Amino acid sequence: IYKLRITDTSNVTRVVEGESSDEHESFHYFRTGLDLSKEGLLAFVTQKGSSDALYIYDTKSEKPVSNFSFKEITGIGAPAWSKDSRYIAFSGMEFSGKADLYIFDVLNEKLSRLTNDYYDDTDPCFSPDGKYLAFSSDRTSNPIKNIYNIFFYDLTSNKITQITNSEAELTSPHFNEDGRLIFSSDLGGTQNIWIIDSVFSS
Repeated sequence: IYKLRITDTSNVTRVVEGESSDEHESFHYFRTGLDLSKEGLLAFVTQKGSSDALYIYDTKSEKPVSNFSFKEITGIGAPAWSKDSRYIAFSGMEFSGKADLYIFDVLNEKLSRLTNDYYDDTDPCFSPDGKYLAFSSDRTSNPIKNIYNIFFYDLTSNKITQITNSEAELTSPHFNEDGRLIFSSDLGGTQNIWIIDSVFSS
């Protein structure tokens, strides 16, 4: 993992070196992702022993803060901070191969499981107000097709709402500051970035 200043792209600094210790045996390319909080705390995942671990690194002090492993979770993907930097949402995989949504309370070091089914739930991200998680899932897909749509998980009612209805693969949802939802899709055969306006309107 490297960092650079947007105003000086020639100055690149290595933050974490993979395959350099038992703590960071390997990165899972194209799966894990990473996220940076407003306070400069970097959440990322590497393999540690037989399972993945969630790491927090302070990019301002350039020092590791903590790391967490979870007994029932072997694979961790796409960690995402809440706006207040208290919670991290991620997709966790059991030894059985099931991928579900989890939220980790960093302050109290408490893990909560949100979904528990045979669908593939990935790429969670918090809405700007912290009330919802947007995520990608194949929960409406024909098993033969590789179809993923975007869903909302209401953190108050635990209700799941389908946001898109596409015959494509929609992944990596992310909210910008004004609440518009950005995601990636191969709709039309080419991978592009899409935006939904007024996603919270009734």
